[in-house]
Amino acid sequence: ASYIKDLDGLLEVWATLFGNVSSIELAVRSYLIVLFKQGSSASAANLCNLFWENAADHSSTGEILEVVNFPLYPLQSFKLLQSLSGMGSQEIPNEDGDLSEAKQAANYSFQWLAQIRYLTLVLPEAEDVDDNFRRVQEDNGSYARFNVKDIELPGGLTIPSGSRGVELNRVNDKPVIIKWATHINGWNIVLSLLREAAGLNPPSRYKWEDFGISVPADQVLSSGISLISRLIAANDELGRDLLDLKGNSKSDILDIVFSVIRNRQIASSQEPIHVSLMSSALNMITCFVKTRSGRLWIEIQQAGMFSTTSQGNKTTVAQQIIEKEAKAGDYPSTLCVLRLVLALTENTVDEQFERDYR
Repeated sequence: ASYIKDLDGLLEVWATLFGNVSSIELAVRSYLIVLFKQGSSASAANLCNLFWENAADHSSTGEILEVVNFPLYPLQSFKLLQSLSGMGSQEIPNEDGDLSEAKQAANYSFQWLAQIRYLTLVLPEAEDVDDNFRRVQEDNGSYARFNVKDIELPGGLTIPSGSRGVELNRVNDKPVIIKWATHINGWNIVLSLLREAAGLNPPSRYKWEDFGISVPADQVLSSGISLISRLIAANDELGRDLLDLKGNSKSDILDIVFSVIRNRQIASSQEPIHVSLMSSALNMITCFVKTRSGRLWIEIQQAGMFSTTSQGNKTTVAQQIIEKEAKAGDYPSTLCVLRLVLALTENTVDEQFERDYR
């Protein structure tokens, strides 16, 4: 079980799902230590597929995923799906590895979010909230809400009028947290969260923080891009599906990623969150090389990845990354740059792109 590198991260997700109980945390940690010492031969992908298959057969297993309350807690949601994606601790798979199991697990993760049944959000504060969100007491004593009007979400998304939601907090607690029954593609919400964090969302009446989602932008970008890059690495067909999702925005997932690459403050920063973000962005570009090589050459040049642009930069993004990490003596993003270069040189492009951009 050496593929589980981040025990603390696993425990954080566990605590989110089942409560931060010290005895449970200690039990899980003790079990994992024993498991590591025994040297389990099961692969991460096999274990993930067993979970997903069990979730399909038993509703109680599938409900575990809903306890994370997407998208109110995006970081925990991303981390949970990442742990079930079949890639283990890797963002880029080994060249000689068999990806068939990981491809299946990644598809399970992708489809679960695409077909998500509930959205958990805080009701926006307003004087007429009880008029717009009719409150009804259920037979079991809990309270449900029915929205009289469409709920306008950022990114052009809406929860249609007449939708039913269940109050999750205690009576009269503020803010009011509602789990809405909905059929919105969860990936549209993920992309809207990433666009907002990157400053690319189209103008909207609300921001995600109005619905209770208040997480630093760099953390949302790092965690979200890391999740997506793992899914695409295991199953490149999912990359094409994600590129087709734009909603009312002109920007797709590659636009979001290249906005990170163009950010020189992130490229030169030694903050762990920025190093992780840049590494994940570079890995995602590498995953798209086989299917979007022509567009990538143009985007890479415009971002100043390997050449100076007309924006007055004297060094390339790659130079900034390499020089920064050479001083620190640690090379996570540099390795990602090298993998990208290798992918670009190994995947041929037509003569026009080879002449103009290579």
